[in-house]
Amino acid sequence: VVNHGSIVMTGDNAAGVFVQSVGGGGGVVGKSGDLLGLDPMFQGTAGGIGTGASVSLTQDRDVTATGLNSVALLVQSAGGTGNGNMDVTVTAGTTITGGTGTGAGVGFLDGATNLLTNNGRITSVNQIAGYAMTATGGDDTVDNYGTMIGSVNLGTGANAFNNKAGALFNMGASVMLGTGNFLTNSGTMSPGAVNNVFTSAVTGNIVQSPGATYQLDR
Repeated sequence: VVNHGSIVMTGDNAAGVFVQSVGGGGGVVGKSGDLLGLDPMFQGTAGGIGTGASVSLTQDRDVTATGLNSVALLVQSAGGTGNGNMDVTVTAGTTITGGTGTGAGVGFLDGATNLLTNNGRITSVNQIAGYAMTATGGDDTVDNYGTMIGSVNLGTGANAFNNKAGALFNMGASVMLGTGNFLTNSGTMSPGAVNNVFTSAVTGNIVQSPGATYQLDR
């Protein structure tokens, strides 16, 4: 999917863009005010025989989902006998803004080997106090070439966050990559952004590349 449209969603438990592949039956079970089953209904496979296909999304216009638990870009691949790979690209000049609560700029559900490539700006309406990205059970890699602001939770799996040269990652209160996984900073990384005395708890390992910047206030 390549989406060239700008989207603004204001309801709770909503998604600006939702791309899903389900194998083995299933889909989404929601209700009024929670059509995507985000709180806490259901989205995914019913567990029958079938594999979720690969999912790809390129977003080149702004997307905002401001409501409680709302996600601006949400993707899923799930199947009773296996999940597919997921690939999301945010282009340069594009801003992705998620909602409050458990909402996030980008959300990955399930999948296998998953990749987020950010060339734009990903955050939430709460900025540092919110989530830039959340994920669940796949092997998730984030390649940040742009700006990401807020907490990150990549769930279980073999995960990696690569803050590339020239990129900015203003970390929220929690950066959960998983034990033994790596956050590699080749750009600029800052707990809470500049002019803000702040603590970011990182689950995983930090690798600071030569020439990279780690900004702290005291």
